[in-house]
Order: sequence, then structure tokens, then C-alpha cells
Amino acid sequence: MSSLPARPRVSSIIFGTRTGRRLRSFLARPFSGKRSNRLLIAYEARRITEAQIFPFTVYEDEIADAYDVEIRYIDNSSILDGVPDRLRNASHVAFQSWLTDPADRLRKISAALARDLPKSRKTYIDGFANADLRFARDLVGIVDAYGKKSLFRDRSQFLRPRLGHTNLVEFYSRHYGLQDEMVDWDVPAEFLDKLNLTPNFFTGSQFL
Repeated sequence: MSSLPARPRVSSIIFGTRTGRRLRSFLARPFSGKRSNRLLIAYEARRITEAQIFPFTVYEDEIADAYDVEIRYIDNSSILDGVPDRLRNASHVAFQSWLTDPADRLRKISAALARDLPKSRKTYIDGFANADLRFARDLVGIVDAYGKKSLFRDRSQFLRPRLGHTNLVEFYSRHYGLQDEMVDWDVPAEFLDKLNLTPNFFTGSQFL
């Protein structure tokens, strides 16, 4: 494995400072056209979700050579009203959202991508610790792949209702005899074939 290249950390790009704003602008520059694949990552500007994106900045050169791809990064709030013209030639898109977003925010992001990048291959990167697919039903017909930090060995576990809204709540509720409601995220079975494992908390800027 090569030594870490000298490139800006996503944490400094996302959070504050005038320098951070300049770096964000640089990382969202137009694609050069020198690679056959063009990946646009629409990230959620929070430290928890940063862990999934940071490895792409660390190993960008290696990824570029292995997959003949160039990568651009943009805050997902910048595409709510549409993907900037300079990035509409992306061949692949990976995008995030936040667990407690209003219900229509993810729909706005995915609708903008579907409208402005109709031919691109789209992956939703689920940055949440809980092992469920609560947003899958809002992404039917939009995404080709669904990435998570953790996966059940038995993928059918994603389809069943749980006591409480996460697998952890269910475990502790049953273990300690706590009362809770059954929650069914109504996950379309087709999403089980779309699941992929993504980088997780251990690939954040505090560790790599």
C-alpha cells in the first residue's frame, strides 16, 4: 500500500474556514476528460458521513489508475436545485443524505440526479450506523446500488419488521424487557441485490 498522498482532508474541506471554501471549489471543478469514467460524489457535510468519503481522497490516484476514473466532490446541498452544468457529464454518481433530514430532502437530491444525470450509474451511500434500509423505498427506480457501513450476513434480515426502529434497539429491548413498537421500513426485496459494503468509521480522517 502506498504512503498517503499529500491532499486536503475532507474534514477541512467540509467544515469552516476560508481555505475550506477554496478547496471545496477546487474539488468540484469540471472533469478534465482525461479518463473514460467520471465519478461525482455528492457528500453529506457531517463528520460521521465523512468517514465514507475520506478514503476516496486519500487513495484517489490509485483508484483513478485502477478504474480509469476521475473524481469530483460536491456538497449535496449544492445540487438540491440541480446539478451544476460543469458536472453533468458524470458517468457515475455516489450520494449521501442524513438520518434526520426532512423526508423531502433526499427526494429532492435523488430527483435532481435523476433529471440532470439520467444516464449515470447511481449509488446511494448510507452513512448511518443502524443496520436498516429505511430510505430504500424512496430510491426505487433511481439507484443501481446501495452502500452501507455494515451488512447482515443473512441479507433477508433487512426485510423483516423490528422491535424499535433499529436492530440495536430491538436487541436491548428484548434483552432488558423494554416496551417498544414494531417498525417495518417496507424495504423492497429488489434492494437486497443492490447492497454493497462501504468504508466505515475506521476509514475516517481520524484513523487513516
